[in-house]
Amino acid sequence: MLIKRLFLNSKSRLIIGLFFIILLLPTVWLRGGFASLYLDLDFARDLHEISNIWIGRIVWLGPELRSSFHIPPFYYYMFYPALWIGSGNVRAMIIFNIFLSLTVLFWLGWLGVKKRNLIWLLAVAVIGLTPYWQKISLHPGNGNTYVIFLLGTLVSLWFKKPIWLSSLFAGAAIALHPTSIFICPILIYEWLRKKRNYLKNFIITIASLIIFWVPNLLFLVITKGYWIRQWLSEPNWDVFLSFDVVHNIKNILLLARLSGIHIILFFSIWLFIGFKTQLKRLKIWYFIVSFFIILLAFFNPMPERYLYGITTMTLFVAVLSLVKRNKKVILFICLTLLIINLFQNPPKIAERSIVTLENNINTLIRERQINKKQKLALLTVHEAYGGITPGGGLIPQSNDYRFFLRTKGYKALDVSKYAQADILVIFLEDSDFDWQNWICWELNEFGEKELKFATKVGETKMLVFDKK
Repeated sequence: MLIKRLFLNSKSRLIIGLFFIILLLPTVWLRGGFASLYLDLDFARDLHEISNIWIGRIVWLGPELRSSFHIPPFYYYMFYPALWIGSGNVRAMIIFNIFLSLTVLFWLGWLGVKKRNLIWLLAVAVIGLTPYWQKISLHPGNGNTYVIFLLGTLVSLWFKKPIWLSSLFAGAAIALHPTSIFICPILIYEWLRKKRNYLKNFIITIASLIIFWVPNLLFLVITKGYWIRQWLSEPNWDVFLSFDVVHNIKNILLLARLSGIHIILFFSIWLFIGFKTQLKRLKIWYFIVSFFIILLAFFNPMPERYLYGITTMTLFVAVLSLVKRNKKVILFICLTLLIINLFQNPPKIAERSIVTLENNINTLIRERQINKKQKLALLTVHEAYGGITPGGGLIPQSNDYRFFLRTKGYKALDVSKYAQADILVIFLEDSDFDWQNWICWELNEFGEKELKFATKVGETKMLVFDKK
């Protein structure tokens, strides 16, 4: 009888449907396995900082952005407990990131299905299957994870949750990536809509935005303004601003590509909801987001991650407008196109994945070329890409390898301490690199060396040197 009542109740069926979508999404996202997840250099940088926390150091500053500005280390400390629970396995960070993504999507769906409307299930599925949302869910990083908190802000604001909750979501998003600042006009508008407690809500909002920056402020006091002086000496704002509108239109076109919906349909839907939306509150949200879309034409073409925030705001307003007008057909068409996109773009094995790097490290350990008593210096030669890496693929950072070794208990040194190292390990991911004639500061720090071991795993050649 209870089971019969559960399935006959419309709200119960919607909740079951929501759980089904939430459980299905990670299966779709991870259909290529962990070997399909590319480990980029920004994430490698972050892994290095998290490995500092792993060995007991305090990390005061977060990632440095292109404008030479440091954000808070909130991102590092947020992921550290997951890493600790996972015994240093980086997959635990990915799973935690997926959990955050699913939690916000479930929250959106839960608040929607309370009104017993099937269309909210379509809305959650559409957002969850867009290519960019899949990417940010599978790749932890300040340039990806901030989008999850941004969507949390939008959900909290729209469903009129407490101002402190919306402000905390916004504060976390901005602390992860300053491009989240675009959420502030909507946050301010919603704050002004509340006809009372202006001062109280203002104090709560400011406190929620500032709290994440406490480590930076403490470091600022301790170092007498070091990182602010560094930033002001070369802020590099010219990286962003440009009035070449024709060239910058790439930013706007990228919004459609990130969504996975054909550009004509994407902007047709956006214009349609602009003309058809009647609700004043939603219309103001629409005009705020439209202003930011137009503003993109006055910025140099930017990396995808800089546009994830505006993409999320655009997608949320569009989906919300279609829900309000009960346009199931349009959402169903979008969902169908996204599913077709999944089949047309199957995941591929990444050349530089977590699995690849772990195999390299495990080979060294299995061959007994390193031990936990030795101090290790690490260098990496990457494949050249985009003219960014000088001298072929040379970026001798080894941040990711340092992380993998430290979490396994090995003494992988910072670059500044390579003179103290007992062993030097070079990972040649660029097979054409002339390592025998390689001269760099890091090698000079290690000193005179002699080759004692060489092997190749997949496309990576590994060289182990003793000191002479």
